[in-house]
Formats: sequence, structure tokens, C-alpha cells
Amino acid sequence: MAVYPICIQSYTTAPQVTNGTWKLSKADWTTFSSKAYSDLVQNYSNDLEDPIEHFTDILTNIANSRPLSLKANRDQKKRDPVWLNDEYMNSIRSRRKATRKVKTCPTSANIENLRITRAKTRRTIKSTKRKS
Repeated sequence: MAVYPICIQSYTTAPQVTNGTWKLSKADWTTFSSKAYSDLVQNYSNDLEDPIEHFTDILTNIANSRPLSLKANRDQKKRDPVWLNDEYMNSIRSRRKATRKVKTCPTSANIENLRITRAKTRRTIKSTKRKS
């Protein structure tokens, strides 16, 4: 069976491209291509209002089907580390505040305060990571 190129024209604006979460390296491309070929041949007609949207819908439906498992798991949420607690965050905030103060007004007192705050922050980070 010879496969001819399909020319598709659309007179409407293209849909917005969204950031997909496709795992292309884990896709079963043989199943995808055979299913795409069969669905596109069965569902194709020349008298569609928007053939590009129809084509995209068919491919998206195939990709979203369970056997292909192209989509990443969206339910997994990144968890904060155990050591990321209030003491840690307050220490980081005070270091940032001291850094900003030195950038705006680099006096010797502010620079000395920044050195002390950095040392305290280093100590706090090490101790909170050690405790966790």
C-alpha cells in the first residue's frame, strides 16, 4: 500500500502551544505509529472544517491512551528537604538582608555585620543538616 503525502490547510489561527510533559524516551513508538496510521486513515476526510485541529486531536488522543504512557506523572510533587525548617530559612533571610544592606551602603559596620551573619548562617546550615 502506497502512502501519499497529506496536505492540510487551515484558515483559522493555530492553537497555543503548551509545555507538554511527554516522556519521549519511554514511548512505545511501534504501537504509537501503528495506532496513528490506523486512526488517521479511518478518520480522515476532506470536508472537515479545521483539518489541523482534527489531526492534532487524533494524535493527542493516541498519545494520551494508557498503553503508550507518554505522559509524565503529574501527581508527584517535589517535597522540601527535612532540614529546610524555620531556623534555616530565618538564617538565610538575615544573610540576604545583610548582603543587600552592604550593596546599598557599604560601610565598615555593614561589612562586619555581613561577615558575622555569613558565619552564623554557615553554622546554622551545617547544624540543621546534621540534625536531620
